[in-house]
Amino acid sequence: MAQGQTYDIVDTPPKDRRIWPALEAFQEREEIAKWRDIQKGIYKLHEIQDRGSNKYGPSVVLKLEHQSGPIILVWARASLTYALKNRKST
Repeated sequence: MAQGQTYDIVDTPPKDRRIWPALEAFQEREEIAKWRDIQKGIYKLHEIQDRGSNKYGPSVVLKLEHQSGPIILVWARASLTYALKNRKST
């Protein structure tokens, strides 16, 4: 003999009062450039983002600012990644 489940009587849930951002508030994902595609020049390193490793070695994305102003994301070469990790901080 199966017993039936009892349910509480539930009214409609209250209206969600959280403020949701407008669609325009979301930014598109920044494109990550290949190392060979960036222009030559002097860059300031802002951030090193470790993305794990793949069959070629460590996957690292650098956030760089060119001397003329624009900030870009670029995949780092394995040799550069090794040099950055083993540099002496001064």
